[in-house]
Amino acid sequence: MSTAPARNYDVLILGGGFAAVWTARALARRKDLKVGLLADQNVMLFHPMLAEVCGASLSPLHVVNPIRNLCPRAEVVRATVTDIDFAAREVFAQPDPARPALRFGYRQLVIALGGVVDLARVPGMAEHALPLKTVGDAIRLRSAVIDRLEEANFANDSAERRRLLTFTVVGGGYSGVETVGQISDLLHGARRLYPWLRDTPPSVRLIHSGSYLLPQIGESLGRFTERKLRARGIEILLDTRVAAVTATKVHLGERHIESLTTVTTIGNAPHPLLLALGARGALPLEHGRIVTTPDLAVAGLPGVWSAGDCAKVVLPSGDVAPATAQFALREGELVADNLLRSLDRRDTRPFTFTGLGELAAIGHRNAVAKIFGVKFSGFFAWWMWRTVYLSKLPGFDRKLRVMLDWTLDLLFPRDLSLLRTDTTPRLGTVHLEPGDHAFSAGDPALNFYLVKSGAVAIGDARGVVKTLGAGQHFGETELLDPQPRAFDAIATEPTELVALPRSMFETLVTGNTDATERLRTSALQYASRETLDALIARVPPALRRQTVGERMRNDLIPVLHDLSVRDVLRILKRHPLDAFPVISADGVFAGMVGCDRLLTWLRLPHSTLDATLPSSVVEPAPVIDPGQTIDTALSRMARHGHRELVVTDDAGRFLGLLSVLDAAVELPDFRSIT
Repeated sequence: MSTAPARNYDVLILGGGFAAVWTARALARRKDLKVGLLADQNVMLFHPMLAEVCGASLSPLHVVNPIRNLCPRAEVVRATVTDIDFAAREVFAQPDPARPALRFGYRQLVIALGGVVDLARVPGMAEHALPLKTVGDAIRLRSAVIDRLEEANFANDSAERRRLLTFTVVGGGYSGVETVGQISDLLHGARRLYPWLRDTPPSVRLIHSGSYLLPQIGESLGRFTERKLRARGIEILLDTRVAAVTATKVHLGERHIESLTTVTTIGNAPHPLLLALGARGALPLEHGRIVTTPDLAVAGLPGVWSAGDCAKVVLPSGDVAPATAQFALREGELVADNLLRSLDRRDTRPFTFTGLGELAAIGHRNAVAKIFGVKFSGFFAWWMWRTVYLSKLPGFDRKLRVMLDWTLDLLFPRDLSLLRTDTTPRLGTVHLEPGDHAFSAGDPALNFYLVKSGAVAIGDARGVVKTLGAGQHFGETELLDPQPRAFDAIATEPTELVALPRSMFETLVTGNTDATERLRTSALQYASRETLDALIARVPPALRRQTVGERMRNDLIPVLHDLSVRDVLRILKRHPLDAFPVISADGVFAGMVGCDRLLTWLRLPHSTLDATLPSSVVEPAPVIDPGQTIDTALSRMARHGHRELVVTDDAGRFLGLLSVLDAAVELPDFRSIT
């Protein structure tokens, strides 16, 4: 890595949500500042309208906006932030998992990374529930609902149709209420287009852990929302917590409910990078959110600011600012203003915004609202919901497109096109030509590989460690102990590999002790110089200085290559060892033969005991000169994963065998013990 950062900025903004984008937009008035913005995606998602994508009343493209269009004066980089060095004023970010992280320098830093979804707290939630956080989630949920309609339409059994048309939404906040309303609208509007479903009403339910819905707005509107949803046939379960989720059930403690389609709008969690920074004392956190001063500066870190869902912004009332769009964009604007004030050595201003109100659409042209303390509901609230959010939607072109979608939604049925997000199936293999890399030293470890055909050389600057052929595997070392690749993997001939992604590899080894131990054993053959030195250092120096000829075993019985299979088996029976050396008539070593390989050959058609020992059962083995030191032998064994080395002279004649025990352990001569 170079000594200087890849890019330097006067102001570097981390995140791609409301707070980050509005900070960048507000900084545009200072043309003398170089502003950079690092975000996971190159679009900003307008979360308040995401539920309408699920209900097929809005196009998914109309709720996202390219960040470059919104922030034309900022340099936008699509990358995932992996670390922050506050002392050096540097940020590390990866454009994608297959590339190493780059460094970005800054004078002023704005952290607006938001939060993430963590479904692991409820068993089965991550595997079986559909989250709603991204446009991709919304498209998948929309497709899942329409897919259930299609499946139910050809089901002959009425009980099966009811099961297919059962939907459960977990979470009674804004997202949960708006999503259950949109799903209900979509199902009821679509049923008339499915003749077989007209007598099978869909079953839609909403599960909430609180005593009333929409706690952000208040109990009276929460109760109103509950009544409206119940009137439309939606079942509401209050004071109910989900204990586990399976493919067909939602478990609620001692009871369960049937549900083939479960949607979750819960599971918001702090950003893992912020938790890691907080754990090592680099960032002040409270409950996973960054502690800020009243002017949104990060406490104890000069030149660092924070806004949005990841920041703990305390309001004048003493309450913490909620994680909503109206607060995030105003926090972003204030961060930009205070940042400029600090650069100009002027006093900064505290965050005093207390909110304009709350709105939530509950479906069927109904909504609830609390504006400046005044509560109202029904069609007028729904019209206001659409008006307010349309005005907040960034970009005139997006406003126009959404207005068109909403107008068409009033006049025509919703679009029931089943959008499959699956790509065309592809073979799970990787083809390499000679010289192509499966990976290079320093690359992140993304896959575990099986050699289907061809050959791959594993090595580094000091040479090839091992060449692998069909049926062998590699790549497990850095997956078992996460770290960058230590070696190059290069095809030496046309090669086909089967690549197992990291996630699948981890699933394979998790809880499988036998598989893990086998892979850890095979990983030992790919050891770095430091690892080898540490292993060899355990052997007494006096022993390492001895020669191979002094430590080898020379009592093995070699097998002549022209013996019959019957004679070889007799030798193997009298001397039950794993393998025997095979030599020519003049003593030249040809390879090793073992009982297992020989018995496998005998199962082949036309094989006979009287046949001469076939060359196909003779396996090549690594050889070493008797004059080499034990230190050299141990290095070769460790580096190439060998347990034994065959000792031969300059003419290739067999002299003996050196095992790991012979080389590394000083054992007594048991033959002398009586």
